[in-house]
Amino acid sequence: LHALKNDYFEYVIRDSRILSIIDKTAVDSSFKSIVSSVKPFGIRGYLFNEPYRYPDSQLSDNPFPNSVKIYGVKGIKGGARRISGYVNSCIISSRKEEVSKYKIFFTTSYSTGAKIPPEIILAGPNEICTETFLLIGPFDSEDKQLNCKSYIETNFFRTLLYYGKGTMHVNKDVFGLIPLQDFSHPWTDEMLYEKYGLTEEE
Repeated sequence: LHALKNDYFEYVIRDSRILSIIDKTAVDSSFKSIVSSVKPFGIRGYLFNEPYRYPDSQLSDNPFPNSVKIYGVKGIKGGARRISGYVNSCIISSRKEEVSKYKIFFTTSYSTGAKIPPEIILAGPNEICTETFLLIGPFDSEDKQLNCKSYIETNFFRTLLYYGKGTMHVNKDVFGLIPLQDFSHPWTDEMLYEKYGLTEEE
């Protein structure tokens, strides 16, 4: 059991094949540095199911003065589905300075065995989310947002995310094994394998 412990994560990684890759990729800052804590804008997940608990939200299907678009989930467990609407910006209690920027929203829960995470949401200025999502970013331009998306969609990113995810619940620490990149350009697996000197076997 001791041999399976590692210097990078608080729990045991049972597949020792990944450790040599982590040794090579841990040279850069962690991707988790651009991932928010839970409840990025201070808005709870029950907004769409119980809007009366946010009386000032003025939740609507259509935009109105001083409103922002918000993404969340409506329904319960198996019947829950992603949804969006518009709310008064006055209910935003955190990260107000990031509302006007580009960002990526990443779900806070999915199956522990899933190799590919659920689809991300590309959010533009004046778009926010409930605590159903974490915020990745923010980015000063749409180009940087899309370049980050290209990284998230690589096998490299998904593999390190898979090994960093110990439970169904996703928080910023789940991204702890993933190195942060320069998002001034897009990324491919081939570029990443070369950057970190990964062997054919790895």
